Parts: sequence; C-alpha cells; structure tokens
Amino acid sequence: MVLTALLIVDMVRRIRRVRYRAQVEEERAAAEAAADDAPQATGAQSDVPYDAGQPGSRPEANGEAGPGSR
Repeated sequence: MVLTALLIVDMVRRIRRVRYRAQVEEERAAAEAAADDAPQATGAQSDVPYDAGQPGSRPEANGEAGPGSR
C-alpha cells in the first residue's frame, strides 16, 4: 500500500516536470520566433519571454514550482 502511494507520487512529479519543461521550451521558441520577426531596435529590450516581476509567472528551471505557481 505504501509502495503504491510512493509510486503514484513519483509519477505525478515526473509528469509535472515534463509539462513544465514543455512549457518553458514553448515560451523559448515563441520568444525566439518573435525576436526573428521583429526588427532590431536600438533601445534596451528584455529577452525574457515572461514577466520576471511577477512571482509564479514561470516555473523553476528544475521543474520544482513554488507555492505561487499553483
């Protein structure tokens, strides 16, 4: 019984990690496509495809999201 519960928890973590990686890759590809389409500006632009000022707007790179991302 305990082993089954641990296996379920482990699988949920693995699935969540894969989803976060796919989301980050999608954001990176969209930002890259937008950068390729947009003309080069001389102003200071951010390469960050998400709002870095908002907590929980993007999961951590290692797949462990904080409490603000749920």
